[in-house]
Amino acid sequence: SRFNAIHRDFRGCNIFLQGRGADCDLRVIDLGFMISAELQQVKNPNIAVRCAWQSTDPKKIRFDWAPPEVRVGKGAPNFVAPGHSFDVFSFGVLVLKLVRGRTWTQETLHADNPLEKLKELELEMKQLRLTLPLLRRMLDHHEPTKRPTPGELLEVVKGSMPWNKKRKVETAPSASS
Repeated sequence: SRFNAIHRDFRGCNIFLQGRGADCDLRVIDLGFMISAELQQVKNPNIAVRCAWQSTDPKKIRFDWAPPEVRVGKGAPNFVAPGHSFDVFSFGVLVLKLVRGRTWTQETLHADNPLEKLKELELEMKQLRLTLPLLRRMLDHHEPTKRPTPGELLEVVKGSMPWNKKRKVETAPSASS
């Protein structure tokens, strides 16, 4: 959110680990779907901005990392404000897939009450030092504005990883510096 951009393709195959062990750095790659989070992009009809998941075709289940508000069919928005909610939802889906696998994740996301089914993850979330309320907010299907900010997620992740307590997290300089 610091760069006012939305990756829109945040999933396992687009994460690259550089290095080994505790000093390993995570890089997000494949910027092909990335767009500016400016409000005029919400309904931009340009083919380069519109994405393949915007269809009513049931085969589009493979785009499960895209939040439900952009998968409702033709004419769906490219994202819903706040722009970060798209990538936060995608990160929540990635957590589910890492913990339980793709099939369980897709069944859960397409269940009548997906947030209720997340109760099954209580033990895994404790092991990851994450909370179920945070995961529920990340995957909220009805109120994208209630999804946590990337900053909130970064603080949780930094605080839950023992090796990060000693390391300085690099951040880009702010616009004012």
